[in-house]
Amino acid sequence: MRTEKNVVRMRWWNFFRETMALDGDCNTVLVLRHRLVKCFGLKHLQKALFSPTYGTTPGPLQQPHGGPRPRPKP
Repeated sequence: MRTEKNVVRMRWWNFFRETMALDGDCNTVLVLRHRLVKCFGLKHLQKALFSPTYGTTPGPLQQPHGGPRPRPKP
């Protein structure tokens, strides 16, 4: 049995690893975090990483809707 803490830790690790694979020049956690927040939005990111039932369906970054959607330009 995986504890919830382990699930969250694994989810973080997969998130970082896949994002690093997508973008090779992302070498600092700060830059990576900034890009993730910019890309997904902070609330969505927190929901994705810390709710136990979110992201259980297979997808590019374990997200039901299949990844970040591009924001419409104003």
